[in-house]
Amino acid sequence: MSHATSNTTIDASPKPRHSPVRREIALFARHWAWLSDQPSTPDAVLRMLVERASRDADDTYKMAQRKEACYFLMRDLIGDDAYFEDASRALFAGQLDVIKTLATHWPPQHATRIIASASQACGADQPALTNGESTSWTK
Repeated sequence: MSHATSNTTIDASPKPRHSPVRREIALFARHWAWLSDQPSTPDAVLRMLVERASRDADDTYKMAQRKEACYFLMRDLIGDDAYFEDASRALFAGQLDVIKTLATHWPPQHATRIIASASQACGADQPALTNGESTSWTK
């Protein structure tokens, strides 16, 4: 009875599940300076930042995207309004109550859409309004 031996060797060195893909990126000098001050290599720091952003456990990035979308909606609907700048500042400060107060100066159909969008952007648990609904700030 003979035992067949294998010429296959097992590589015991650990290998990452996914190999990084090398690409070139362009950053400002201040970004490179910040990266060089970090305790890890620039590659490792960038991977960590991208990983954290892609997981977005606390919805930080989603909220930023919602605020940006709401800003563009406001710009398109009331960009020429005297209260647009104040509303923009309130949006990025998360001051939904200020936006609701300013909304009394806008056409009701615009105010309704902006308040619904701002509510989502500011993390308020306020459902979007449907057609025919009115609120105290649109009367």
